[in-house]
Amino acid sequence: SDRLVTDEAVRILTDSDPDAMIVTFGYTDSLGHQFGSFDEATLKGIETADSQIGEIVAAIQSRSSFDDEDWLIQIGTDHGRTNWGGHGGTSEDERRIFFLSSGTGSASGTTITGTATNVDHAANLLMHVLGYIDPGWGLEGSPKGLATSSYSASPTPERI
Repeated sequence: SDRLVTDEAVRILTDSDPDAMIVTFGYTDSLGHQFGSFDEATLKGIETADSQIGEIVAAIQSRSSFDDEDWLIQIGTDHGRTNWGGHGGTSEDERRIFFLSSGTGSASGTTITGTATNVDHAANLLMHVLGYIDPGWGLEGSPKGLATSSYSASPTPERI
């Protein structure tokens, strides 16, 4: 359950020193499939997920080493959805996702132009961890919402 996922993420952040974490919540997605995007149950699920994300962010910010750490908090969905809950097609609504970046490498206060898709998550994480994206990798996604001045086009010794 998402509650167990939240509790375990908070425990790891409190008791250990992870270099990276990926936390996945599934309940809101299930509600959207079952009831549609704008049903009261789905909206309540979004509020619950927001609260659980807040618990994880609070655990990050309460770390004694927080001021010396370089966190990128990336929040998004794995797919878009039609208003009635369907997905899997190629329409703009089914491909467009909720996409939020926050942290030292994010471009604070900016709006992402164009459509963010699920493959852009990987590009953001790679850019944040490595500091560059090699065009030879052939990634489908591209970084979104990052302060690109914080990164370079090629590897730097401190990032390798």
